[in-house]
Amino acid sequence: GRHTPQPHRGQDVQVDLTVSFEQAFSGTTAKVELDRPETCAICSGSGARPGTSRTTCRVCGGSGQTSDGQGMFAFSRPCTACAGAGSVIENPCAACRGAGSVVRRKPITVNVPAGATDGGKLRFKGKGQPGASGGPSGDLYVVTRIAPHAFYRREGADVTFDLPITFAEAALGAEVTVPAPDGTKVKLKIPSGTASGKVMRVRGKGAPKLKGGGAGDLKVRARIVVPESLTDAQREALEAFSAESDQDVRAHIR
Repeated sequence: GRHTPQPHRGQDVQVDLTVSFEQAFSGTTAKVELDRPETCAICSGSGARPGTSRTTCRVCGGSGQTSDGQGMFAFSRPCTACAGAGSVIENPCAACRGAGSVVRRKPITVNVPAGATDGGKLRFKGKGQPGASGGPSGDLYVVTRIAPHAFYRREGADVTFDLPITFAEAALGAEVTVPAPDGTKVKLKIPSGTASGKVMRVRGKGAPKLKGGGAGDLKVRARIVVPESLTDAQREALEAFSAESDQDVRAHIR
């Protein structure tokens, strides 16, 4: 009998999408360009030149299979003349060269959820390559890449950034206002004796969590800024401080 092509699922497609820190934090809608095969408008997908049609394969008689061997040792294999289709195109369509489809670049709109992570993979079912012979389309996987921010960095749902503080603020303690990535301002207490590199955590001020709800934390890392030049009064004050200090900070490396 005549061979009927089996339905085949379309291929999955993976693309990278670069978004800004703010877009990944709050969520956004973006377009990705995909090369997708479309039915050839000239031959209506037959692959044959208009006015002609596919003809039954003379090798397999339209079955799409050929037999090797004889008797109980005979076995079937796909016909190599028609690639198992059961028919051949003797006069191919000039527009699609017999493929029955042409590749066109099409934009697809995707929704990037709030809290998307760098390297995270978003799946869009049925947005991949079309299936063959009535098979379902494959899936589209979008890998999000987050562009660097001027001072924020993502660590999963947590957001970190370095906070410059003065030597006096580190030694004496202070209360400062810091910008949170959601656009609000947060009052942060710097304890006296804060060392450079100390991390202070503000709960719930990080990025939205993709699973389970809530948000990560804002992790503020203290970075003590040493003045490049001093006034005479500042120098005298520091020299007086040094004279009063008996701290040996290098005792452990002798």
